[in-house]
Amino acid sequence: MVRPAHCLPAEIAAAAGTWRFWAVVLRNGIAPAGVFFLGWSAMTTVCYFLAEIWLYFALRMSFEVAVDRPVPGTGFRRAAAMVFRGLGLFLVAAPLFGFIIGLVALPVLAITFRGMGGWRGVIDAVLADPGGLLLGVGVLFVMLLAETAAFGIRFATRSEEQEAIDEYRGASMLMM
Repeated sequence: MVRPAHCLPAEIAAAAGTWRFWAVVLRNGIAPAGVFFLGWSAMTTVCYFLAEIWLYFALRMSFEVAVDRPVPGTGFRRAAAMVFRGLGLFLVAAPLFGFIIGLVALPVLAITFRGMGGWRGVIDAVLADPGGLLLGVGVLFVMLLAETAAFGIRFATRSEEQEAIDEYRGASMLMM
């Protein structure tokens, strides 16, 4: 039997009191803010979401691999070693995920937006006003880096009980 504390509404209510929850809400508000306040075009918004996917996967994968192996030290030294290991892995993961996402996304964009000149038209539309996109991606990168480093530190130092809760949550997400 599932205890009420493990139901999705109860978990969301509990999460709403944490900084991680509000960081995700803020991060997801960057694109609408770009559209409404910075006048982003549809292409800029699409490219922003591609950059978000790229950064999220590259950073998350880097830090998950970084904490997979034991991190030496204790306390701050352990956390710093894990963060630097994750950033080092990001230098490998970022080009890899950028290539994969570009390989998949650019043909889709080129076919979808044939009337704009294909993928060249998409890139030209984004480059017409790159400042807002660069600002949005920069803010996104800082937020994702903070969230990912916090995830890595939390993951590396979690208790057996928290590990069981994480496994339950992961299995629940896959079954939905």
